[in-house]
Parts: sequence; C-alpha cells; structure tokens
Amino acid sequence: MPYEGNQAHFHYRFDGVAEGSAGPSVQACAVDAKRVALLCTTLYASTAWSQPGGGRTGDGWLAVEHPERVAGVLLIPNDQHEADGRRCEQDPKDGGGVHPPESARVGDQL
Repeated sequence: MPYEGNQAHFHYRFDGVAEGSAGPSVQACAVDAKRVALLCTTLYASTAWSQPGGGRTGDGWLAVEHPERVAGVLLIPNDQHEADGRRCEQDPKDGGGVHPPESARVGDQL
C-alpha cells in the first residue's frame, strides 16, 4: 500500500481450521538473504477469511525499513499457549513444551 510507506506483501493459508474455532497462530517474519529477521508480527487463523473446506486465507503487509532487503517472509508456528495446558508428556506430537520457546525478534537469525 504505497500510501502507508514501503512494505513487504505476502499471502498465507491455514488449513483444517474448524468453523468457529480460533485456530492456530503463526509468526510472520520478513527476513533478508541470511534469514535475519527484519520485522515480525503474529497472525491468527481466526482473522483470516474462511474458505470452502475449512481453510482460511489472508494476506499481510510488513512495514520494513528497507523493503529491498526482504528476501522472503517466514511463517513460524506460534504454539506459545495450549488451551488445556498439555505438554509433551500428555501430547507426544507437541514436541515438548511451548514452541518456539520465545517469539522471534528483529535481528534474530531464523
């Protein structure tokens, strides 16, 4: 959106989200060629547009200072909360605790 300044545009899709469910969330991080985070934000499936078959799609804009440095946008699963508080002992597919352990920040190499 030129009137909002230089921004990196990207599209995303969440599959298998039940109607009425908040669904999962991911962090969207604009990265440079060395995968260093230039800017990150959190996306929620509940804010994406519903599609037939349960998928949700959307697009986003990241207002990075130097958009010419953006090599891509990485989507990182954001499992920071478990509604029922389960961890890997009760849910083996979880992989052990909250993932990622901390949210990505500007300057992190991903």
